Amino acid sequence: MKKRSEIVMCGSVTLARLYCEDCEEYQLVGVKNKRCPNCEGKLRHTKNVEVRKIGNGVERKHLPKGEIDKLTKEQNGKCYWCGRELNYYYIKKGKIIKSKKHADHIIPYSYLQSNPKNNWAIVCSVCNLIKSDKNFTSEKEIRNYILDKWDSKNFEVLATDHD
Repeated sequence: MKKRSEIVMCGSVTLARLYCEDCEEYQLVGVKNKRCPNCEGKLRHTKNVEVRKIGNGVERKHLPKGEIDKLTKEQNGKCYWCGRELNYYYIKKGKIIKSKKHADHIIPYSYLQSNPKNNWAIVCSVCNLIKSDKNFTSEKEIRNYILDKWDSKNFEVLATDHD
């Protein structure tokens, strides 16, 4: 059987079905993603690439400010994934950076293709960028993955806006 990469356009999101030689299986990832979500191995396009469109055409939406404020209050001003205050400063590659508040789809929009209200969480920018469009089997798995990445990248939180 020939190995075949696919570029899949789901509504406004484009995904790539790429082959991971380490896992010896295909992964469905955002087109900019070059690493396997399972083993961090390098993903490769195969020689034959097929493009197809799927999805229900539901437009990806951003959460209105009022909903963001409501969820932030429900979460006591803390990141849904790491539990840190949402406005903190951290060091990355020797630079001091201020984290920002992001509205995140718990199950990535690229997989769900809809915007239900119960699929949103307010998260810090670091956790949102770590999680990206990866799909997990549970919220516990997401938290563990994110916290492991925090540790492996040696992010150092300096202070919050409240300190």
